[in-house]
Amino acid sequence: MALSQLSNNPVMQYLGRKLPASVMLILCLYMLQENIGQGETSFFASFIASILTATLHLKFRHALLSISGGVLTYGILKTIL
Repeated sequence: MALSQLSNNPVMQYLGRKLPASVMLILCLYMLQENIGQGETSFFASFIASILTATLHLKFRHALLSISGGVLTYGILKTIL
């Protein structure tokens, strides 16, 4: 009941459109900052996963797909490297 009134609110619609990308950006920047001092392979895996996440999000506009693709890529690269 209460949430149905919020779904038509312009501020909530704006936040629903902008927040997923903003949260992903903050997480990517934090991850890159943490991995800078851990060596080239860790930074490389983080950087490639971040680029893939951004590309997937810009192409498909689906937050779950973008985050899953980035996490899987990071995990695979960390395992291989």
